[in-house]
Amino acid sequence: MAQTPVSHNPSENPDAQPNSPLGDDITHFQEQSARPAALPKNLVDWLARINRRSQALNQEKLNDTH
Repeated sequence: MAQTPVSHNPSENPDAQPNSPLGDDITHFQEQSARPAALPKNLVDWLARINRRSQALNQEKLNDTH
């Protein structure tokens, strides 16, 4: 079986929106703006725990230097 260079293969999925306002960006505008209204509670809890631990470590460093 002969191999054809990729540059000679025509595109099997041509761009359906050639005049897209985003130019070369492959992500459509609607997909970029889709964000959850709020962070999931378990993520917020995890971030709060990390923040408290970071503050405790910083306080320990301050106590050790005095």
